Amino acid sequence: MVHPIYDAETLKKATDAYFQKDWDTMLEINLSMLDAHPDDEFLLWHIADTYVKLGDVSKAVEFAGRIKGSAVHRDDIMLRASQMAQPEVEDE
Repeated sequence: MVHPIYDAETLKKATDAYFQKDWDTMLEINLSMLDAHPDDEFLLWHIADTYVKLGDVSKAVEFAGRIKGSAVHRDDIMLRASQMAQPEVEDE
């Protein structure tokens, strides 16, 4: 099922960017839709997830924090962001 906020052209661009791992383009596409859909949890999750992929923990947490606490994927973003924020510990 395609999320209703995406028109066919935007969906194609987003899909191409995703499979090319072009996170900057993914972010640009999704942020451009934010004004029209500021409370869409699907969109907020994708923005937060893209920030995780770009390594911007604070932005990932910011957008994940806008997702309702009851949303399943909110915890996923928060966990992944917190893991990124912690320095890697090498085994001795």
